Amino acid sequence: MTDVAVPTSVNHAPDFSYLSRLEITRETTAEWLIRNMPYADDGTMPVLIVAPATKENVGLYADHLHKVQRAALRATDSVTPEILDRHREDDRVLYPTYVVKGWKNVRDGSNQPIAFTVEACRAFIRRLPAWLFDKLRSFCEAPENFVSSNLDGSILGKG
Repeated sequence: MTDVAVPTSVNHAPDFSYLSRLEITRETTAEWLIRNMPYADDGTMPVLIVAPATKENVGLYADHLHKVQRAALRATDSVTPEILDRHREDDRVLYPTYVVKGWKNVRDGSNQPIAFTVEACRAFIRRLPAWLFDKLRSFCEAPENFVSSNLDGSILGKG
């Protein structure tokens, strides 16, 4: 049998304020390490600093809603591989503006470091193979990838 703490007073509400540390905001970012990519001679791997691709990312979310509304108006077809490819290509345009906020260790074909700009990011994202870009999308769409930096041993009073 498991011990369960029972409040000593009926009027005493438990304090769950620690859960607020799990919130994702528009300023939240995470680092996505690109493991499946050729990397520099010194062994460093590229890292993208990304914002979540969730409703907290207001610009991306608004653009997605607009596209969904337009698609709903002409929705006569079922989902096809072509439609999924079109959504991927739409995201390739949106991610450099709304999701990728910076990077580390990104190099060009001559192994020279490239400074982050939205235009450089667009060129980089365009060249990612579909399967690798899908991995980035999956990472950015998973809220749990953006809360780990908010957690430590003290979240439950253990730190």
